[in-house]
Formats: sequence, C-alpha cells, structure tokens
Amino acid sequence: MGFKLTYELQGAGWALARIRDKDEHLDVAVSYLRDSLRELAEAARALAAGAEFARVVFMDEPGEIQLLLNRTDNGLSYEARRFDDWNSWGMGAPDRFEVVFSGVTTVQRFVGEVTSQLESLMQQYGASGYQERWVNRDFPEDLLAQLRALGKAD
Repeated sequence: MGFKLTYELQGAGWALARIRDKDEHLDVAVSYLRDSLRELAEAARALAAGAEFARVVFMDEPGEIQLLLNRTDNGLSYEARRFDDWNSWGMGAPDRFEVVFSGVTTVQRFVGEVTSQLESLMQQYGASGYQERWVNRDFPEDLLAQLRALGKAD
C-alpha cells in the first residue's frame, strides 16, 4: 500500500489525522487552534498547480507536527517534523524538531487523498455540521470545488 491519508473529527475542536505509507503510520492530534484541513486542501491545490513546496501544520496542545511536502524529480517527498512548542507561531527554536515520519509519493496521489477526505467529511457532516464540530472554522467548500475541478481535468 502506498501513501494514504485519513482525517477524522474526534470531538468539538479536535481531529485525528493519520498518514500511512506501506506498513507504517503516524497519528496526529489536530486542534482547532489551526485550520489544518484548509491547509491540507491549499497544499493539494498548490502542488497540483505546480508549486515546488507546501507545508501543513497540525497543532496539538502543546506542540505541533509540520508536514513538509517537496516536489522532486521522482514525485513528492514528505517529512513530518514534531516540535515541542508552536513553532509556526514563533515559539521555540526552528531547528529543534524530530523527524517522526517521511516518505515519497506522487502529487496526484496526495491530491487524491486530500480530495477524498474532504469529500468524506462533506458527506458525513455537511458544511454546517463540520462547522459545529470544528468550532470556529468553516468547511473549505471553495477548495473542495477547486480540487473536484482539477480531478475532472485529469
């Protein structure tokens, strides 16, 4: 099995993101403090449009995981870095992290996985149900529509 992504709402303002590749996986707690689902969708859109790099931040309380995505000659490399503090908010040293997961996939696979998770959340909760569970963040309907359009163009 190659790269696989799941994103599940766990309760008010909490989600669980799971990144799988082959027989390994990384579970990431996701707090409402950051709009990580929107960042995933923005990363997918940017990479599909030819961007060389994207970053997605998953905030926990405390700490965070930063998923760094880099386009390479062979596809898309990714690296998950765990910070003990909220590095994306300027807390803690930027070079004090642990690489907790890494691998290689394709841009198409990443975009497809993100789109699939957006579709699943929309079907399960709808935009209003998502907003109720995710507290102060709206469901990224605009980005889902753009990713759907990209899928039809392939």
